[in-house]
Amino acid sequence: MILHTIELPDRDGLSFRFNALDEHTPIDDPSLLEQVDNGELIYFTAQVVASKDGTDLASDYLGGCFYKTYEDFTEDQYCLSMMDNASQEARQILSSLAPEYCEITEQAFRALVGSDTPAHQVTDLPATRRTYYNVYGVKVLALHNYVGAITQYYIQDINR
Repeated sequence: MILHTIELPDRDGLSFRFNALDEHTPIDDPSLLEQVDNGELIYFTAQVVASKDGTDLASDYLGGCFYKTYEDFTEDQYCLSMMDNASQEARQILSSLAPEYCEITEQAFRALVGSDTPAHQVTDLPATRRTYYNVYGVKVLALHNYVGAITQYYIQDINR
């Protein structure tokens, strides 16, 4: 469950946001437990999400976070490092698609692939699943984003 969200600064054409998620690991340190119970500290799992044009592409997680405020975390070096990690994964996803594929609608994808065309290749990454099909001499791709729970569709650009 998302406890709190903060939009982070855009960087290199990507948007970022921080989500504080429920942390389910028990607190073993009595002093920390007391500070959380007294409201002096908050305890959460941090998630930093990288997106492009409203589509979540990649994220990074860090559990067991203790901070006075959520904003304190966003100013910490851990947050910057998580932005770097999510950015790197998002860039890999974008670079693998951009030079070779053009986005198409779900209806166009369904018309080309149909319901009985077997997948040519399936690639699972931490944040996405890519399913490739060969139809009519071109590659068609369904890219499911686990973080954003959306699927985008692409067709090979035969002019590139």
